[in-house]
Amino acid sequence: MSKKLAALLIAAVLPLGAQAATETWDFSSAQVSIGTSTSYGNEYKAQSDSNTDVRVTGWSDTGALVYTGPNNSAEYKIETASVRKYSGGFGVKNRERDGHTIDNGGNDTDMVLLSFTKEVSLSGLTVGWVEDYTTNISVAAYGGSGTPSESGLLGETWSTLQDWQLAQTLTLQTSQTRTLINSYQSITTNLKSKFWLIGACNFAFSGNICHDCEYSGFKLASVVSSVTNGGGQVPSPASIFLVLAGLVAIRYSRNAKTARLSA
Repeated sequence: MSKKLAALLIAAVLPLGAQAATETWDFSSAQVSIGTSTSYGNEYKAQSDSNTDVRVTGWSDTGALVYTGPNNSAEYKIETASVRKYSGGFGVKNRERDGHTIDNGGNDTDMVLLSFTKEVSLSGLTVGWVEDYTTNISVAAYGGSGTPSESGLLGETWSTLQDWQLAQTLTLQTSQTRTLINSYQSITTNLKSKFWLIGACNFAFSGNICHDCEYSGFKLASVVSSVTNGGGQVPSPASIFLVLAGLVAIRYSRNAKTARLSA
């Protein structure tokens, strides 16, 4: 009985183990932080329900034609675009056209770069609006040591980007086109990063899936990250005192019992 009591007393003041939680960035409250709401190269900033900031910028391959890869494939260089906040969430206006969505129409592939102030593991996103019955979305995380700012994206093509890894290609099916849907899509990945690209199905990341769906256009309403809160609370001095007192009492009880048996 004494050993059980000691174990209970010690467990009472041990820090709580790691607990899973989520953190959500709702883009309906995002505000312009660089440029204007319609300028190219602009930036929006949003804050999570746990007060973590994220910066959102728009990108599209609307630049000069180049030939890359072992097969000398024709691709277009990445340029800054304009992030636009619409009913249903973020869309992108690139330098060639405005589909009011994050899309891959007209041989251009739009993506938004999410730059967080800490490493996160995205566990889901909410699509607020879709263009077609089938929408495929590429989600990629940056695994390099630097910061994939303009110097890391400008002048590259989607296939020549370094240190980016596909987290998941999401496929969303709907019964209507050009409609508000507010649909949550789960992301299953072990990747953690401060920088994430989310966009219309991008062949450089998602491969032949993009050929199967041909066109995808959507608006991004929010993202969610899984959070592990480890460590728990530090035991208070009063709790530590109670444990010490309990252990002393157990020791005294044992000594008293031994004395009685010896008498």
